[in-house]
Amino acid sequence: AAVGWIEGCHARAWRRTVERAEDGGDGGSDGPLLPAPRRRTMWPDTLRRLKSQPGGGEFHPDRPIRDAWLSDGGRSGSPVDVSSFLCPGDEADDARLLRSCLRLVQSGRVDEACRLASDCGQAWRGLTWLGGRPLSADGKRGNPRRLLWKNQCRAISGKMTRLASAESGRADAGGGDRTLYPSLAYEAAILSLLADDAESSLSNPALSTWEGALHALLRSEMGIIEEDVLRAHNGGRLDRLAASGGHFPFPGTETDVGAEVDVRGHDGDLGAALGRLASCPAGEEGSDPLRNGMVSFLVGEGAVEEYIRDLAGVALETGDEDGGGLLRFAVHLAVYADSALPGCVSRMGPPDSSGDGDDGTSDVSLLELLLLKYVAVLSGRRDLWPQVALYCSLLPYGDAAVGTYARFLLRVHSERERRVAIDAARRHLGPDMELDALRSAVREVVAGDDGGADCARMAGEDLPPAGLSLHAARMMRSVGWLCLRPEHAPDALEWANALLRRLVLTSDDDGAHCGGRVFFAPKFFVDRMLPAGLAEDAVEECEGREQERGEDGEDDAEPRAAGSVSLPFALNLQAEFASIEAFLGAHTRYELFLDTVSKTSPCHESDRLLADGDAASLAEREIASRMERNTFRQRKMGLVRIVVE
Repeated sequence: AAVGWIEGCHARAWRRTVERAEDGGDGGSDGPLLPAPRRRTMWPDTLRRLKSQPGGGEFHPDRPIRDAWLSDGGRSGSPVDVSSFLCPGDEADDARLLRSCLRLVQSGRVDEACRLASDCGQAWRGLTWLGGRPLSADGKRGNPRRLLWKNQCRAISGKMTRLASAESGRADAGGGDRTLYPSLAYEAAILSLLADDAESSLSNPALSTWEGALHALLRSEMGIIEEDVLRAHNGGRLDRLAASGGHFPFPGTETDVGAEVDVRGHDGDLGAALGRLASCPAGEEGSDPLRNGMVSFLVGEGAVEEYIRDLAGVALETGDEDGGGLLRFAVHLAVYADSALPGCVSRMGPPDSSGDGDDGTSDVSLLELLLLKYVAVLSGRRDLWPQVALYCSLLPYGDAAVGTYARFLLRVHSERERRVAIDAARRHLGPDMELDALRSAVREVVAGDDGGADCARMAGEDLPPAGLSLHAARMMRSVGWLCLRPEHAPDALEWANALLRRLVLTSDDDGAHCGGRVFFAPKFFVDRMLPAGLAEDAVEECEGREQERGEDGEDDAEPRAAGSVSLPFALNLQAEFASIEAFLGAHTRYELFLDTVSKTSPCHESDRLLADGDAASLAEREIASRMERNTFRQRKMGLVRIVVE
């Protein structure tokens, strides 16, 4: 599984490289992926040069190797240093071809690498790379001398790696940007991977990346375990043949040829095997926290727990310093580990600040602490609010999820954002926990303390309407959470009545500064904030629920959710709401009565009448006074009717 995972990583990287090349670019920083089509034959420049020399005649591929070996000429007298006699163009083409073949081998596609070499005129390389296949039961496929082949490849790859490292060191010392390693490096890397030679792989410059070194170690461990299994099977077969006096059908299978020089692995202990990453040239890349995480998962559960604990300590300290990136990674890793290894993270306590390694006893698990911290980061970023419900749903306890999401809802003020938050809660928390979170949010505001002089406006919160305090407006808007869905109407009516009772009792504090009990806040709440017909909608919703329960039968009906409003309770709430509404209406008419009385002149002689005292003037004065008294009487009669109502 580990080898398949790292080969999948290499396959994705190779696919991206090929896609860039097909889109008209190159294969990355190393230039073209393959030789030009016209040069996809075996060493065209070198063959042309050798044939043009005196006595060239026919050319055999072994001849330059034999000549170099006998004469000790060229850059090296080694028979494996094929690049020593190649022309520069052929050497570059060979390096590109072998680099592509190496990436295919790292991707687990050895057959494709062999076909690619054959398509470029070097079929002999592909045949060489297939020598490590086990012998099949019918003897028609595989190599009967597989172990001998692997030992020879290890010897050759070790020699090639030393030559390639020396040449690469000289090239790096000369300065300039590297585009390709020598072809020797790529060929040695392929042979060392196929022969399970981790020593040569870790010192090869073509495998200097952390991913390359990790693949080499994992493949080597898997190959050595596979070799042990095959050796055990072969040993048992030989014992049975010897006991029965049989013969050996395949040459080379009489003994374990080459077993005396076979390399040994770590007996499946990936922790010990991957510990070698720290000492290889790619070890510095391994200090990256993401790569450390990969290694911990490959090693096992104990390493995963230790890594998550260390990572969580760093992530909790950094918080949102890097945009919450490290904290987000720690949360995702902890959730995944706890699902793949149940209880792996949920049983861990918070990181110990003293550093003695003892987590101590705590009511909050490490997983819950990470989730709460990340929810706080998400709550502080308005563009990430739709994701809060998802991470609240991952909390290990329902009460913690409801309470955390209820506290987040207190930050949301616009109706559009509130609808988005409710939809997210229903999708991730479920309808029951969604309603519990809404109830908790409303309870927190309506039944909580007003904060006194310290009550300040939150970010994004609208100014309170004229004549209302900030806390009164906040309480009214909180009830609006329960007015966004028709199925929440009973709970909305319950909390609307609770708020109306509070506002009626404290109306002098929340009303306009005009003296007396004006009940401005409850009147504003009923007239401007609550939807029309709320009480009727609440009763209809409860009647519908009772009807559904009756159709299902008392035994088959689902139990009523905790805290849900029953139909009798809804009828009581409706009556209470109607009485409060009638009281506020009567108070409004009473204020109108007082206003009319204060503005209507009493029954007295008007100052606007004529001032002279002749008979005509007195008659006119009497007529005017009677008319004014009649007008006053009519207004009073109208006010009496208002009071009676």
